[in-house]
Amino acid sequence: MAPMDAALDTRTALLRAGLECFAERGFDGASTRQIADRAGRPLSLLSHHFGSKEGLYLEVFRDLLQTLARNPALHPPEAEHLPATRDEAFRVLRAQVHALYLKGSPEVLRQEPLLELGARLWLQELRSPRPCLIPLLQEFTRPRSAAITRCIQVLRPDLDEPSAVFLGCSILGQVVGHGLLHGLNQAIWGNTHAPVDPARAADILLDLSLNGLLGFGHAPTAAPPAP
Repeated sequence: MAPMDAALDTRTALLRAGLECFAERGFDGASTRQIADRAGRPLSLLSHHFGSKEGLYLEVFRDLLQTLARNPALHPPEAEHLPATRDEAFRVLRAQVHALYLKGSPEVLRQEPLLELGARLWLQELRSPRPCLIPLLQEFTRPRSAAITRCIQVLRPDLDEPSAVFLGCSILGQVVGHGLLHGLNQAIWGNTHAPVDPARAADILLDLSLNGLLGFGHAPTAAPPAP
């Protein structure tokens, strides 16, 4: 790629160049010299703004998470407004599944190149996040995971907390995985793995999570019946 636009402020140019280089080469493969050259800025300014390559990497992820957090659809309810009824729990869970699926869908990523680069970075960190990223990831995910866990506990009060947390992780894994693993899915399944529009696909995933395979095809328009 060409160097950054000279009109960009230095910090923004270095963040964008870092995102591109880390997505292309990984953390270990990208050098600070390559990033500075891509940004069209002196190497000394990278050290001035971020201290080190790891410092820049952390800020690249922070910038990605802040971009996601600015999406109102991804805002979890405040702690005092967590769902208390089954209908509320279903609405909150459905809203979170839709927002996460649509933001990571291949259709959206194709239209937003920076998010596509961000998805590549996420894939690199999914299995074993770097220690410097863990507090940042926890800060972003804990309110959302708490809301989803609460929804599951309201919908399935018979479950203990570890089971509710595990189900929440499973739901999020299905939702996020469809976007991040789009290329792999297409290689294995061809184009038939996504035969519906993204909103319908999000409902299918939610239906499967709530009803299981044998109940699939009867997607609830309100909260499912109590167990």
